Amino acid sequence: KYAEQLIKAGKLYVCEETPEEVKVKLTKGIQPFGRRDEPNEVMRKWKRMLTGKYNPGEAVIRVKTNLKGKNPALKEWVAFRISGGKHPKVGNKIKVWPLMNFSVAIDDYDLKMTHIIRGKDHEDNTKKQKMIYDFLGWNYPEYIHLGRINFKGMIISASDIRRGVEEGTYKGYDDERVESLASIRKRGIKPKALLKFFYEIGPTKRDKTVDKKEVYKINTTNNSNY
Repeated sequence: KYAEQLIKAGKLYVCEETPEEVKVKLTKGIQPFGRRDEPNEVMRKWKRMLTGKYNPGEAVIRVKTNLKGKNPALKEWVAFRISGGKHPKVGNKIKVWPLMNFSVAIDDYDLKMTHIIRGKDHEDNTKKQKMIYDFLGWNYPEYIHLGRINFKGMIISASDIRRGVEEGTYKGYDDERVESLASIRKRGIKPKALLKFFYEIGPTKRDKTVDKKEVYKINTTNNSNY
């Protein structure tokens, strides 16, 4: 519904060029192929995408942006793509799927989000999502961007932990060498101790590095209060 609304408004278009071709054109200030199409032609191509007339990778929906902008990450970003994969719930019934920034913008609006807290590495994503809000005439939620907290001596990467478990490096997700919820619980770290730890760090846009010993210190100090 929202995609077709924006197509009719001239905000989206179907692009049949490869990402590499588009990148070269944008670097030279040239419009990607399809950007000049009238809404009726864009809608015709969109319907072809929906009905499987294009194969994955042959066409995407791009957002019309400021071609003279200085940030290349915000130029003509992809809002929809064709997927050849099988969805666990709907199988191959749906051919075209929204990418994160379009999907998140719509979800946040439909769910009536008023405040969104995310890492500062998502600032460009916030700008993309605000474009959708602007196109549809919606009021923005309050966006708050925070810095990253790096934990010295702690293995917290979900992909690294999963790989270690699958390869047998770790005994399981509760292995005390990793920092999963199961492992933290097994070691007796109380939920309120973690809350107190993050409360004391406080919200900030600056990145921070902390040692896991600080978590253990809070957990053992006045432990009866937790």
